[in-house]
Amino acid sequence: MRIRQINKLLAGLLVLICFECSKKGDEVNSSGEIKVDEFQFKEGGTLTDWQCINAAEDKVCIPNKWKTSASKDFHFFAHLKSQESKNSFFVVVRYDTGDVKIDLTTYLQEVVKQIKADTNEISNEGNFRYLTFEKSSPCYYGEFITEINGEKYYTYSMYTIRFGYLYDFTLKTQGVDKDNSYKDFQNVLFNYQVGNQYLFKKEDPVVSVKLIDPNSFL
Repeated sequence: MRIRQINKLLAGLLVLICFECSKKGDEVNSSGEIKVDEFQFKEGGTLTDWQCINAAEDKVCIPNKWKTSASKDFHFFAHLKSQESKNSFFVVVRYDTGDVKIDLTTYLQEVVKQIKADTNEISNEGNFRYLTFEKSSPCYYGEFITEINGEKYYTYSMYTIRFGYLYDFTLKTQGVDKDNSYKDFQNVLFNYQVGNQYLFKKEDPVVSVKLIDPNSFL
């Protein structure tokens, strides 16, 4: 898979995310931000009203109220509510690093380029964070705010390379549901398994968080 093919997949994902992006730099308040250095792990079946679904060799655990949908473009896709709403969703995009010769920084460059191409600007300064962990490879975390017919939507994304794959996890939610959706996103990440191994582990805490200007990727 080449950069052109990655761009095609990213373009499809960003169509889902962006629609009409807000023109103002609305700050995400503290209750809406993911606290990447204060994660509360809930591993090993402690979540109630959740289900775990196999996606190839991966296992994705999601709330029962989410509705999965087959997609040929994404590794995993689910709507956040029982009805099929195109505006609120969770998606996993996965690239085999044996086929895709790309690192996280280069991937984020492509993400930012696509956002800029679709929206002409990135609204929130510092809406990317670079996370390092005690034992495993680093991640990037991003936040986006979009607006559809006057209603705000919040998008949370996590990007990492682990177990031979580049993962792009993205959740988009209505503003009124952002706090609960943030918690769901956190729990999905910390219960995500690859070949019976957790992608993130409580024994491997975040050791540093650095704010990144999205324009630095351009």
